[in-house]
Amino acid sequence: MLYKKILFVALLFILSMNASFAKPPKVLVFGKTTSFYHESIPDGMVAIQLLGKETGFDVDTTRDAAVFTDNNLKQYAAIVFVSTADASSTLLTDAQREAFVRFIQSGKGYVGIHAAADAELLTSYFQAVGGVPASNVRLLQDWKALRPDIDETLMDWLPGHMNKDAVVIVYFAGLATVAPNGEVFLVPYDGSVATSSRSLPLKDLEAALTRLKAKQTLFVFDGMVARLGTGSDSRPKAVLPQWNPSGSSTVHLIATNGVGRVVEDEDHRHGLFTYYLLRALRGESDVNRDGEVTLGEAAAYLNQKVLWASKTQYGQEQRPAVVPPLKATDPASAIALAKLASVRASENP
Repeated sequence: MLYKKILFVALLFILSMNASFAKPPKVLVFGKTTSFYHESIPDGMVAIQLLGKETGFDVDTTRDAAVFTDNNLKQYAAIVFVSTADASSTLLTDAQREAFVRFIQSGKGYVGIHAAADAELLTSYFQAVGGVPASNVRLLQDWKALRPDIDETLMDWLPGHMNKDAVVIVYFAGLATVAPNGEVFLVPYDGSVATSSRSLPLKDLEAALTRLKAKQTLFVFDGMVARLGTGSDSRPKAVLPQWNPSGSSTVHLIATNGVGRVVEDEDHRHGLFTYYLLRALRGESDVNRDGEVTLGEAAAYLNQKVLWASKTQYGQEQRPAVVPPLKATDPASAIALAKLASVRASENP
């Protein structure tokens, strides 16, 4: 059975509202961006306001990060970030970020709407189409997805769930940075493009996955890739990201083959790459119609569809990367990601 083999780790940004209050709670909805602006942000704010009226909580909306002070935040039960794209890690100042951390640590709630939805939905898909049980899934969330949390998952949780037939999938939605020598760093929620001190070097992830001695390891990345120290993608002659520097057996499915932003699918509220990954898992990539989606089929489908859609529908060019390149004869190409008999017809990407 497929469910006995797949271990899935998703890194994303979402927490739940779990505080209780004697009077109707007040929620702060925050919609600031420092890079790509999502046209759906105003609609998202209005939707939460309407929800508040229907269910009995008050809503304040803002794009001004100056509201992130201890004194001001204490009036709120929860904070909602709506598509807060932040390629430069300047969404909040250090003082504002610290106030936000203290808010979360006090037991109040946080909800992230955007990249979080991609990772959580992909997790649901692997459970639906692969029958992967909850015990084989680790979902790292926002302020609980910091470097120590990632290390604990790689060093303790994954080894404790291993067997000789295991297929380990790590999905990261967010931001990566690239050093001048091409080294790649994955940036947690409290990380920064200015420094790699809080980021996870990809080589450390590779080393941890290699030690598992799994049947196959797969790393999937959807998000922006920026130059370390600048957050810019304006150095055309700079070294490209080195997604497999150690030459490991891990297969890397990367949303873009260079440095820069990726296309966001506003209609379906996903990154374009993740949107087509979900469609691939639902069976559109099953070219031989054998009822099974393999890694090779999914990779070929993503290469074709993401490039086509980015050019024809968005006027951009986003080329996914498969590192190292997969051949049809490679054993990794035949790894099963989904059994189509398990797909729930009611689920749509």
